[in-house]
Amino acid sequence: MKLSKQQVEAIASKIVRQVVDPINKHNNEVKLSKEYIDFESTNKDCIEINRICKEYDDTYHSRQIAQKIKDTYFKDRFIKSPSFGYNNVDIINDIILGTIEYDNLDELINKLSEKYANA
Repeated sequence: MKLSKQQVEAIASKIVRQVVDPINKHNNEVKLSKEYIDFESTNKDCIEINRICKEYDDTYHSRQIAQKIKDTYFKDRFIKSPSFGYNNVDIINDIILGTIEYDNLDELINKLSEKYANA
């Protein structure tokens, strides 16, 4: 199977969307959850930091520290997007090499989507 540069880039874009869209959806659901939204006002550590910083009239550091606590707490709930290389070069190379192995374009797209989703 021979593909033009434009076709390879279009396939790469499609695979990236297939992999990244569900990750973005999941991460947005976490960010929109009540627990995430209300975290700084309900977490005992954030409440204590806010209380201490308020005594010193230091809301700037209070927000910074509370955000770091929140980021640490939710770190494992977010899914990290895989790297596709600069300008998707890794996936483009995989597509080009995959055209040697696969005759069916849908099969190639599915295999590469699966590879990067599990990366």
